Amino acid sequence: MCSEMPPWTPTVARLLRRLCLAVFLTLVFNAASSGPASAVELKIAKGARYQICREFTENLRSFPTLFKEPPIEVPIDPRFKDFRKITWEALDPKEHEDVLREVTIRNKDRLNRKTKEVQDAIWQEVKPDVLARAQKGDIGLGRTRMDLNHDGVAETVYRYGYNKWPSAYPEPRLVYAWTYHVLERDQPKASRDLRVHSGSPYDAFYHRGRVYLASPGFNFGFSVIEPTDVRIVGGLNMRHVCEIEVTK
Repeated sequence: MCSEMPPWTPTVARLLRRLCLAVFLTLVFNAASSGPASAVELKIAKGARYQICREFTENLRSFPTLFKEPPIEVPIDPRFKDFRKITWEALDPKEHEDVLREVTIRNKDRLNRKTKEVQDAIWQEVKPDVLARAQKGDIGLGRTRMDLNHDGVAETVYRYGYNKWPSAYPEPRLVYAWTYHVLERDQPKASRDLRVHSGSPYDAFYHRGRVYLASPGFNFGFSVIEPTDVRIVGGLNMRHVCEIEVTK
């Protein structure tokens, strides 16, 4: 562009070339300074004194385009060795109607206050749609063993996916918004402890061997909670550990 100028006087031409060079350098500088590392700004609104919150925030800074949509899935940068994704056994929902039934009821009766008759009616109402979605492959189901409520005993935990959200990593795609469940038939106390979480979407991960749940937080950020076997917050079995906010 700067080399294709009309026949100005030499003085004007020199000034215009300098102006073009200044504009070019400004564009280059802006492009460099707006690269991935500075594309998003995060702050720890709650939990800055905890190592997990500081490391969790630094991990998120490794994924600058994560926050183009409210994120549901937490990618892990391999540099952060204290974090680990949980390994799940994929299940065919069509072969586990009993799990679909209990999970559906838990999602719709998180406080377990409805009678068995009402719960049965809930399942009968939604059963055709749930089974039809399972038949089409529109429901995700997985299983693992872990100590989700930190009582020192591992539970059989199911994760259930019904709705999908956009996720940017490792490539743009849709992922399930997972809910997590311990069934009453398996471990009644853990099932009751964790039932309040059953209707909320989380991404579960390990930090130093302990399980944490991350959920979409304020202003496209993340909340991190630690399930417990002791009722803490408002009679709920959870400890609200971190709140990470997007400020830019």
